[in-house]
Formats: sequence, C-alpha cells, structure tokens
Amino acid sequence: MKSSSNYIINVLAVGFLALLFLSVPLFWACKLCQGTLYAVEWHYQSVEVRPSGFVPELDSEPNTVSQSAIATYMPNEIILIGLGLLQNDPLSSELYKTASYYAIRDPNNKIRTWHLVYFDKNLGLVVHCDLAKTGRAGKRKWHKSEYLYAGPEGVADTAEKTLGRFAGPLILQRGSTARFGPSSVLIFDGKVRRFFKIQFDRASVIKGPELGKDYHPVQINSLRKNREFCGGIRWQQPYRQATPQEQEEWEKEQGRVEIYYDYEPSYRSTRYSPIRRRGPHNVNIGPDVKAYGQLEDILVLDKSCRIRRLDAETLEFVGSAGSLPVPPPKLHPVTTDGLLAYTVAPFFADGRELGIACSSVSSDASALAVSVFDPNGKPLGSNAKVRNPLDSPGGPGLIVTKFLLENLHPPVLALAGYFTRSSFEPSAGHRALFILPNALAPTAARNTYADDIGMRIWIELLMILPSIILSLLLTWHLRTNATTVGLSQKAKFYWTIGTIAFGLPAYITYRLTLPKIKLVTCASCGKARRPDMEKCHRCGGKWHAPELTPPAWRVIAE
Repeated sequence: MKSSSNYIINVLAVGFLALLFLSVPLFWACKLCQGTLYAVEWHYQSVEVRPSGFVPELDSEPNTVSQSAIATYMPNEIILIGLGLLQNDPLSSELYKTASYYAIRDPNNKIRTWHLVYFDKNLGLVVHCDLAKTGRAGKRKWHKSEYLYAGPEGVADTAEKTLGRFAGPLILQRGSTARFGPSSVLIFDGKVRRFFKIQFDRASVIKGPELGKDYHPVQINSLRKNREFCGGIRWQQPYRQATPQEQEEWEKEQGRVEIYYDYEPSYRSTRYSPIRRRGPHNVNIGPDVKAYGQLEDILVLDKSCRIRRLDAETLEFVGSAGSLPVPPPKLHPVTTDGLLAYTVAPFFADGRELGIACSSVSSDASALAVSVFDPNGKPLGSNAKVRNPLDSPGGPGLIVTKFLLENLHPPVLALAGYFTRSSFEPSAGHRALFILPNALAPTAARNTYADDIGMRIWIELLMILPSIILSLLLTWHLRTNATTVGLSQKAKFYWTIGTIAFGLPAYITYRLTLPKIKLVTCASCGKARRPDMEKCHRCGGKWHAPELTPPAWRVIAE
C-alpha cells in the first residue's frame, strides 16, 4: 500500500513538472507571435467619430474643411499584452475600490499631506485620516493622524458602536475626493444596496433610496480601467479654410509656402502619422473644449456597461449618461469584467457640458470602439475597428504558428479555456499559463453562433482537433508499450484516460515514471515477459525450469 501511494505521488509530481516545463516555452512562443501581430496591426491605429456631434453648428458650416472628431487609439503598449506582461490596473484592485485621496499642497505647490479615505473591513467603518511624512531628512516615514470614523448612522472621532457598521461589499468614489471636497465621499454598500454620502466636516451621513437587486454598480465618478491601453480619448477641433489674407500672413510668419497638417485625428504632430495631406492653412473655429471638468451629477458605471447620472444631493438617479461601447463582434452580452480596458470622459466648452465620450477594448484586444453621447445620454455617433491578422505582413504565418503551438497544450485545458473564459479578468487571461481563455480556439468559438451553444462547442472541438489527434496517437503508442511491459488493465485504463485528457505532458510523465524492468523471453510464447511476475502477461504461461522438476525415479538405500 505504501509503495502504491508513493508511486501515485511520484506520478502527480512528475506530471505537474512536465506540464510546467512544456507550458512555459509554449507560453512565450505564443506571446511572441501575438505581440508581433499586435505591433504590426495596432501601431498608432485610431478609431474616430467624425463629426463628433458636440458642435453641430460649426461642423455644418459651409467653409468648414475639417469637422470636429472624438478619437481613441491603441498605443504601442499593446505589444505588452501580446507578450503577456500586462499587469492588472491598480485602480481595479480591491484597495483602490475602497479608497480615495486628496492632496493638500503648500504655497510652492508641493504636496504637504494627503487626506486619505478608506474602508476598514475589520471595523466595518469608513476611515478618514491625514497621511504625511514625518521625521528627519533621510529617515522620514509615513504617519497617519487626525482619525475620523463613519458608519451608516453618523461620524465620530472614535469607532463607536452607535455609528453602525457597513456590511459591504463597499465601493467608494473613485479617484480624488475633490468632487465633494476633502471632507466628503460617496460610497455604495452592496449589502443594503444604498448610496451614502459621508460628510466628515459636518459629522453627517446622507442615505440614498434602496435600489433593486438587479443593479450592480462597478465604479463611481472616475470610470476607467487600464486606460493606458485604451489610449485615452482625444478631441479634435473643427477647422475652416483660411482667408487669402490669413494665408499670406501665415506664409510670411512661417517662411514657407507649402503647408502640411497631420491627417491622423489623434495627433497634431507629423512624427507618427504616415499619412499627410497638403492643402491650404486651416484655422481653428471650435470652442475651447476640455475633458474631465466639473459635472453637476455623479457618473456611476453599472456592470452591464450602462452609465447613469446620480444626483449628488438626493443620491437618486436622474437619468442616463450613455453606455460603454461593446467592441465587435456583438454576439453576446458583455459586462465590464469582459472588457480589457475602457475610458469615460465628459467634455466641456465655455462652462457647459457637451456630453461624454466612451472607448473600450475587447477582452482579447482584437477590437477597439468609441461612442459619443449628449448630456441627456442620446447617442451622437459610434465607430469601431476590428483587427484582421490575415491582412498584416506575415500575419497568416504567425497565425498558423500560434495555432499549432496552442494545440500542443492538453485538450482538457483547451476546453477549460472556453468554459471558464468569463471567470478570468481579461488582463489576467493574457498572462495565463495553463488555461488560455484568449487562445484562438475559445476566441473563435465565442465569436460565432452566439445563440447556439452546441455549435460553439463544435467550433471549439474543431479548433483543437490537432491537439485531440495528437493525444489519441500518443494514447495508442502508450497502450502498445504498456502491453509490452505488462502493465495491469487497471493501470492501462488510468494512463489512457490521463493521456487523452492531458496529451503530451501525460505521455512524458508515463515515460519518466515507467519502472525500469529488463524483459526476458517467455519459454511458452517466445515473447518478452516480465521476470517479476508469476505468469507471462502475454500468454499466461508459468515459469518453466527443468532443473527444478523432481525426477520420476529415486534411489532408496538398502
């Protein structure tokens, strides 16, 4: 029994190491192919909504030669996604979901201290404190002071029971607390399903109405995720054609006659864009548009990608602000967890709100989308771009190479990548070593036949067919060898199931853990048999040793 247990432990340990040492080089080889594709396809590629809809009176002017636009782009950092180096957005971590901050600066604009607001799970209270460095130069340490505690029933300078307790899960207003000032913060308690506005300076807590169980807010105020991989959202103002007098003055000032301007909407510099056009000088006729200004209402993002406006005083919803664009193919409902990155930016001009613009990236970074909404949440325009790797230089070869490399993975893990894709944060899925939710097979399966589960599974099986064939060939070879070395039927059954499921790693494990036994020739059947078994595992014959057989006669002394 002890020997059998040791053998099982040995097999499991060797199997894990075989899977690990096979998966690591395959991981980097696949990511090298994917990163090369992304570098070629997404190099400063932008998606724009033109005209933006924010200034229709200027975009429709007869002398307008370039309408306004809202654009987003995929930066070079997308290569890091292909290489599997993308880290989780710190603003999506549990710490930043339950913490806010506000910097206090001195007359020289240097940060003197921080007002920090965070949720203490052990106390069940929201804590407000000052965070500053104290001590001598070279030995300064962060020090907390001026504590205030807030619960559903009020605010105090001690953690009293009369304050009540927040049940959680808790979502705090994202980013700086400057929206309400350094002494106020907005939170949502998922247990009681209410918004709370905590006013530390007034020692008061305002409760909002109870919300339905089908509402699941994700972020408050600062709505973004992996924004650096969504390229941000840029505004391009409209231009009109210059008058002859303006053209002449420009030519005198610049000292040249030929005027070039960047055609790429995301950049005004000609360093990056390979496309330029030549024409008359254009004059900006748009207003002074700025992003991320002061909104009268608070933007709240729901898990279903909807964006609503929350009244800052009554803590009631007052309307819709829009929704995150769902990158194509739009074959099934997408939640915020299913997007690799997104950004929401409100735009302002002359002190009035123009609306919001939203951009998002699909989980596998294959599509980029942008949408624009007016202040009432009415869509003004949307656009999307889907990468086609087959159109890229060397794309077909890289796709085939990546496809073959992925099919060296165990079939059971390939199927797990399809069925568990919704359980992975997209950025974590790009770093997965064993289960690959962003591989070609699960991506192709979930992007086709969204309403037919059976067809999606059939597509997944077709995509991993090379892996299944390889596992079957290895299983046949393993069973042949197992018969030769005399493994029991029970052992052959377990090894057969394991090799069909795990393919190459299982076969390597079998070879490494196979007992080292030198076979001998069976006197009955003439085939190789194990010397440690009483009967031949081929013919069932016993050992034949004539020198051990007693003779039929014997000598009896008289």
